[in-house]
Amino acid sequence: MRWRHAPSRSAIGRVLQRLDGDALDASVGAWLAQRHHDTDPVSGKVPGRPKRHAIAVDGKDLRGSARLEQPRRHLLSAVTHERPLTLA
Repeated sequence: MRWRHAPSRSAIGRVLQRLDGDALDASVGAWLAQRHHDTDPVSGKVPGRPKRHAIAVDGKDLRGSARLEQPRRHLLSAVTHERPLTLA
């Protein structure tokens, strides 16, 4: 079965509201720690994977953070692919 369209904004919101944020944080942290453990400390490479020089950037608006004279607050994260390192 192939998806004909992306999930609606409300469907994604409902899924995200049901997630346990602490459990998700712990799971992602454990995955990154394991990935770091699997990385060769000398070369910085993960065996079997080509070395990538890239930075993943993701941003989110914080709903409900806007005030009368201020726009919504934004969260921005920049993460390297080579090592599990959050740059900003």
